[in-house]
Amino acid sequence: MAEKRLSQSISFIAHNSAITGITMSTTLVFAFSTLYMREFIHASNFEVGLAIGLSHIISVIFSPVAGAISDSLKTPWGRRRPFLIVGALMSAVFLVFLPSTTNYLVYLTLLSFFFLFSISYQVPFYALIPEVAPEGQRGHYTIYTGLLRLAGFGLVMVFGGWFWRKNPGLPFYLTACFVLITALVTALTVQEEMQEEATSLFAGLHVMTRIKIYLRDLIAQKRILLFFSGQFFWWMGLGAFLPFATIMLKEFYHIEISQLLKFSPIVIIAGSIFVLSVIGAGVLGDRYGHSRVITIGLIVLTIAGIVAYFARSVSAVYTAAAIMMIGASPLLNEPFALLAELIPKGREGEFYGLDTISITLSQIPAAIIAGIVIDRNGYPSIFVLLAASTAFSIVFMVIKSRVR
Repeated sequence: MAEKRLSQSISFIAHNSAITGITMSTTLVFAFSTLYMREFIHASNFEVGLAIGLSHIISVIFSPVAGAISDSLKTPWGRRRPFLIVGALMSAVFLVFLPSTTNYLVYLTLLSFFFLFSISYQVPFYALIPEVAPEGQRGHYTIYTGLLRLAGFGLVMVFGGWFWRKNPGLPFYLTACFVLITALVTALTVQEEMQEEATSLFAGLHVMTRIKIYLRDLIAQKRILLFFSGQFFWWMGLGAFLPFATIMLKEFYHIEISQLLKFSPIVIIAGSIFVLSVIGAGVLGDRYGHSRVITIGLIVLTIAGIVAYFARSVSAVYTAAAIMMIGASPLLNEPFALLAELIPKGREGEFYGLDTISITLSQIPAAIIAGIVIDRNGYPSIFVLLAASTAFSIVFMVIKSRVR
């Protein structure tokens, strides 16, 4: 029994491996790409927010396309694996190019291409989760998704500053290697369900007929749409906070990102809180419902945003950060488990494409609004944006739980 559990855990880790590279590259864009724009391109907070917001637009446009194509793709390598390999390779290439220019428009173009290829393999990867996660164990399976996301975030945030101090390009180059390697591990170990025929709703129909059928079918999925609406708002809050977190540490709290390793006991405690919270969220999600666990996390995150707004001392900042980690932890893995239960079989890529839209679309205005608000009212104001956004998302999650 122990050997079987160990074998299953190794398989789950290998299948979820790509999420580490995805999270590392996303964190890098928020933490170091924005810092690069400030320090080497001398962009304003508004221009930083504009760059992140406009780059997300390409993700909104392309994510449902990548999802729908991967649903119906038939190759000897499966439906998702070609996207994993090619998309990760091209994402890595543009990550390497990012720290090579000091021209704002060139940087914006490179960033947009990175988002294009990144989303082209992210959505097919997410679509694998309901295909390979065992029924009744989806919370357990997505614990590994959450932990590997946390590992990707931690690697960039804890060690990225040290590499940044040595050479600002190093975090980009190393992350590019992780993006490619982790995607290859997933592609080489996962066993895809092969479809007998394409599952697209659109084959052989007139364009307008396709659109009408698609919209009618989509509107019928009320619980999924309510979830996407809630997710839209909580990612609006996170999208306002994340791009400016490292800049805020430096310019408001006077903590250099390269100094995070000096706070190793605090970092270890914070990491332990996050890990235990992610594991707890997965276990409780299987037992009491994934939607309920997400809602509780959002309540805690709202409280954390309010506490963080009033934090001024370093100890108060870390206390608020600990509360924020507990609240944010269910958002790392439980949405995947919840969607795995809600999405119609055979249309995983399509709906995970829409899921990516609900995440990405919210961040387009969020980053721009946050840049404007910070320039006018100071960095703590982004915690108000975070708390307000998560409070709105709670409303949609409560309504979703009442819809059958």
